Amino acid sequence: MDVTLDIPRETMERLERRVAESEFESVEAYLGFVVKEVVTPRSEIESVDSEDRESEVRDQLESLGYIE
Repeated sequence: MDVTLDIPRETMERLERRVAESEFESVEAYLGFVVKEVVTPRSEIESVDSEDRESEVRDQLESLGYIE
């Protein structure tokens, strides 16, 4: 589904500068990411963050030889 937004020129220029300094390929891709982050329920974000952090800690403990 395509959506058209009216974005003030100054805001669009800021978005273009930010995208140029990021891994995003376009302003559209960046805005899609931002909107998704805003509308994703907080509980889903916290759950993913918690799982990611647990995995990172487990990897670090394995690398240090504390767990196998």
